[in-house]
Amino acid sequence: MKLNELKRVSKDDYDKIEPGAVASVLVTLLPQLIYAITPIIGLIKSSLSSAGEMKTKEATYKWDYTKDKNVQNDNLVIF
Repeated sequence: MKLNELKRVSKDDYDKIEPGAVASVLVTLLPQLIYAITPIIGLIKSSLSSAGEMKTKEATYKWDYTKDKNVQNDNLVIF
């Protein structure tokens, strides 16, 4: 088929194609969007956590900001 043999698509046919194109773009972009957001959510969750552990290829990071119930409070309270 040559370029001069192509016909223009009518407006009615074009309106039928448009929603399908949008749906296919959304289906294609959704996994990429989830893949991009997942590390950000993990970082937020770990920064708000009082105790946890994070492992990477190079190192392991541990933190524990919880107070031990067996340790007495060092604050001096005078009444």
